Amino acid sequence: MRPSKTVPTNVNSVRPADIKLVMALGDSLTAANGAGAEDAVAVFLQYRGLAFQAGGDGTLDNHITIPNILKKYNPKLFGYSVGIGSPNVWEISYLNVAVPGAIAADLPGQARTLVSLLHNHPETLQPSECVQHIQDAIQIIYDNVPRVIVSVTAMLQLEILRQSDKGRPWCKDLHKCARHRTPIIHQFQDGQVNREFFAPDCFHFSQWGHALVSSWLWKNILEPVGAKTTKGSADEPSLPLACPDPACPFIRTNANSKDCSEYLTPTAGN
Repeated sequence: MRPSKTVPTNVNSVRPADIKLVMALGDSLTAANGAGAEDAVAVFLQYRGLAFQAGGDGTLDNHITIPNILKKYNPKLFGYSVGIGSPNVWEISYLNVAVPGAIAADLPGQARTLVSLLHNHPETLQPSECVQHIQDAIQIIYDNVPRVIVSVTAMLQLEILRQSDKGRPWCKDLHKCARHRTPIIHQFQDGQVNREFFAPDCFHFSQWGHALVSSWLWKNILEPVGAKTTKGSADEPSLPLACPDPACPFIRTNANSKDCSEYLTPTAGN
């Protein structure tokens, strides 16, 4: 699919091929801690290139991520992270400024760091406080980055049950020591937990987990508001990968989901 003939100035008319930069804020899930780990010690490594929403290791043929999908539409896409490393290593993290252990209160600072990078390179919270911090971070992006779409990935389903600990004594002991954290558990119809989804610490995503989440997130991005998939599979990726609707070939928004006709624009070469 070709990009728009002219750079879109309306967020409701953005095609996947129009996207030139990807950027990310977040915590250890966005930094992809342990995604490629084969033992518990390696969970401390940040496999940023495998992160579902910001990683660009390899190609779509060998690992599904949002950037690897977008590279199919725009090979010149920039900003995705590659390899293993911390957020202060530009050649690794690029515009993925997620910091392991970060909380909502850290997001405005991450947003400022992100804005600074763009310029330099042509306590337990109440829910209301978390919302405000996230809103502050988004506003910082809006105020400083022109023509941007912010995709907010909500928390995954959290359950207290330590089902992922079964058969993994190290995980069980770790979770006893970290009572302020709740592992992400994906329940199967047969009541079993897919351990391949997790890194060795039974909390962070494995490479497979990041790929699986990417496929469902991409599907969600292209679905109209009001008809988005609300339940994905923790066992199988959403394949074949979703493609833009020819009748509304844009990243879906509230406005273009109601009436896409007024936002249709010509593509390059037409």
